[in-house]
Amino acid sequence: MRILEFPRYATFAQSFPNTVPYAESFGWVGDFSNPDDFDYSFFVTAHEVAHQWWAHQVTPSNTRGANQLSETMAQYGSFMVMKKEYGPEAMQKFLKYELDSYLRGRAGESKFEKTLLDNDNQAYVWYRKGGHVMYALQDYVGEDSLNRAFSDFLADAGFRSEPPFPNSLEWYEYIDSATPDSLKYFIEESFKNITLYENRMREVKYEALDNGKYKVKLTFDSKKIQYDGNGNETGRPDRANLIEIGIFDKDGKNDKGMTKMDPIYLQKHWIKPGQQEMEIIVDKLPVKAGIDPYNKLIDRISDDNLIPAEEE
Repeated sequence: MRILEFPRYATFAQSFPNTVPYAESFGWVGDFSNPDDFDYSFFVTAHEVAHQWWAHQVTPSNTRGANQLSETMAQYGSFMVMKKEYGPEAMQKFLKYELDSYLRGRAGESKFEKTLLDNDNQAYVWYRKGGHVMYALQDYVGEDSLNRAFSDFLADAGFRSEPPFPNSLEWYEYIDSATPDSLKYFIEESFKNITLYENRMREVKYEALDNGKYKVKLTFDSKKIQYDGNGNETGRPDRANLIEIGIFDKDGKNDKGMTKMDPIYLQKHWIKPGQQEMEIIVDKLPVKAGIDPYNKLIDRISDDNLIPAEEE
């Protein structure tokens, strides 16, 4: 790979065969001496390298949804490189950043938001929402399972020389093939609809037990709302959703010096909408706890998922 510099007439990076040009004002001047500062140069380079497959080999048709096959898939590739390099425990800060960027994008929409399958020119959908949804999907169905489906898609659609050229509906078929029936609701709501969660941890209380363990009582809300492209509410699905519940020790550092969350307990539960309570026994003193604590889901308010634990 060659990383090239070009004058700052514009600020972007791009992918050419074995070559990624960067503007001199972007990446070259980045200061990543603080491990907790987002190394966007590493992330963007991974994104551009991913285009060597998604856009250079699987070249989508000139139709609505085409950018999902190139940009969303390049985002997914770079997310996976980040996860591999830094570890999943260090991903929360980045996931929250991407989530909040999507929410700001839809808040400033001047016309109407399109779904992930039907989007044509809304970068906050194909970049921010797309990458975020794909990260959650691999966490749900398994990275290996999802990657096998994409490997099959690449084998079938790569370098296709005659129509019909690959489009978002064909892409979705491969995603669907990797998704078990119990999770079909997630891909339908994420790709075909505009669906936002409202998960909120209200209270975390713990009690020391005689055997050295701790009983943690969690009180939280969970809600899911669907919208049309203009932001009007269209429904509130009442089915149970698979959502992660986490209880954590104080934050630690990974081998690169980055702050990472240290889970004592981290499991997915089928949770119905509404306020509810849950009791969990853990081996260590809990410091904080949350519902969807890593911000893997598209949540309208990402700051109230994780709160400190208090002694009862």
